Amino acid sequence: MAQWRSIRVRKGFVAPPKEPSSVKTQPEKPQPQGKTMFSGKDLKRKFKTKHMARHEQLRLEKLRKGNSRLRQIYLQDLRFHRYRPLTIKMYLDFLLKFFAIVWKRPEQITDEDLRNFFRYIEEELRWSNSYLMGVFSAIKFFFDYTCPRKFKTLELYRQPHPKTFPEVLSHEEVRRILSFATDVRYHAYLVLVYSCGLRAREGMRIKFSDIDDNQGLLRITDGKGGKNRMVPIPQNTLRILREMWLTHKHPRLLFPGYIRYNCGTKTRTGITDKPVSYQAFINYFQEMAALAGITKKIGLHTLRHSYATHLLEEGIPSKVVQEYLGHESMATTAIYLHLTKKMKREGATSLEKLMGDL
Repeated sequence: MAQWRSIRVRKGFVAPPKEPSSVKTQPEKPQPQGKTMFSGKDLKRKFKTKHMARHEQLRLEKLRKGNSRLRQIYLQDLRFHRYRPLTIKMYLDFLLKFFAIVWKRPEQITDEDLRNFFRYIEEELRWSNSYLMGVFSAIKFFFDYTCPRKFKTLELYRQPHPKTFPEVLSHEEVRRILSFATDVRYHAYLVLVYSCGLRAREGMRIKFSDIDDNQGLLRITDGKGGKNRMVPIPQNTLRILREMWLTHKHPRLLFPGYIRYNCGTKTRTGITDKPVSYQAFINYFQEMAALAGITKKIGLHTLRHSYATHLLEEGIPSKVVQEYLGHESMATTAIYLHLTKKMKREGATSLEKLMGDL
């Protein structure tokens, strides 16, 4: 702690930082009272359901307000299966969308209903392949465990898996984005995510106690799948985090949320015991990427893809990169081998030497 308190804050880094402006959207037409659509708090959920018919959306809104015994059993089964809270929330919403479209009781569902449903969400709603996979998994779990029934459609159906590679930023593009991130809190967060290869939610949950200054290691607890891991953290990243921490000195969190309140004629700012919201980091990153002139379709997770690709380009063994990323399978890490331009150039050079005397 003393080591962190002794660092001076870099000039121009002040607290509290301003929240990033939210993404501008087209104003929606007011809905008649009693027939409101979605709350709009969950942008992702709203985006996925925007092509559903109006009567299906109203059904879905009604189902979300319900709390039947069968729903409680389904949630309990998911917990017994050791699914994560976020996965449980998504599975429930997937299942509710299924019943909002089919609009039948579970015991009345037929194979034909399932066929028509999957054809509808693929061809008319055009949901993404990853979203189709989630919907299928939620329905299959329900009819496998909560309400056991056998359907040939669930045995036959396979989601399309096109081979696509994630977008990757170059060293220069990453640094250009970071140069526009002048807010101390968000700048430190982006540096941490990129330099340690963290998932977005892992970065926002980092606590002061997770950092081992002496060994230069960062402890990731409760990561994807509930797994823990240790990753090296560069000294420059530690310096940036120390400077940022001095702007709030929260005893536990590195990225606490800020709250503003009125005190007489003045507005004061304090910190909370919860991390900054996930959406705030997303919005800020998108704004900085736009200012940096990045035209690729990227997100916060792109920093993790770029971290893995850059490590492989520098000759770090893929097994080590797998451990840093927390991948269970080497096949997942091997995807980044296809993205390394340096390896492709070296491979082409070696091929030319090998075949030059033919």
